[in-house]
Amino acid sequence: MKAVIFDLDGTIVNNIPFHAQAFLEFARDKNTHLTVGEYYRKIQGRINKEIIPTLFGKKLSKEKIKKYASEKEAIYRRLYQNVIPMPGLFDLFKKIKESRLKLALATSAPFENVGHVLGELNIKDVFDVQVNGDHVNKGKPDPEIYLKTLEKLGVEPNECLVFEDSIPGIRAAKAAGMKVIAITTSHPPEKLKEADAAIDDFTEINLQKYLAD
Repeated sequence: MKAVIFDLDGTIVNNIPFHAQAFLEFARDKNTHLTVGEYYRKIQGRINKEIIPTLFGKKLSKEKIKKYASEKEAIYRRLYQNVIPMPGLFDLFKKIKESRLKLALATSAPFENVGHVLGELNIKDVFDVQVNGDHVNKGKPDPEIYLKTLEKLGVEPNECLVFEDSIPGIRAAKAAGMKVIAITTSHPPEKLKEADAAIDDFTEINLQKYLAD
């Protein structure tokens, strides 16, 4: 193994409920319908340029999509102030660095949200490579974001380990040819069987187990 790739939302931090709440508040403000169940089925893991037209059920201009996405993300950042890392995250980062592995972030989140979380956790400089939702045309489960991350890392798919929480994210990483460990922040283990393994948090990871791969 030469690299480890982390998703952000629901993986590095357990913030998915705040995204769901923000989308529900945004939908109410715009008089459009959205339930919590629909959020997890139709929205989680995707990028805003795909989500916003789906939410309104019609084609929208790029300017309108950008405006609406900005409004929703402002609601999210207002709601999500107490940013706490997943248990065991910093210790795992330390072990990855000590093992001389490359470390990357591959997230559907826009630049502003990435900066908000990484800044609050003081880990903006931890990652060797960062690819966010602003860098891709297709959201997860399309593998584009992981293929771009692999290219920037300069490694092969079988040399990477990915941490993900969403089903679209797991499918994207698997479609890119990588081994995936799922975090059970968004779904119970029985719904994450497409991943190679499932854990509750990073205290359960034995990195040495994967180093020989």
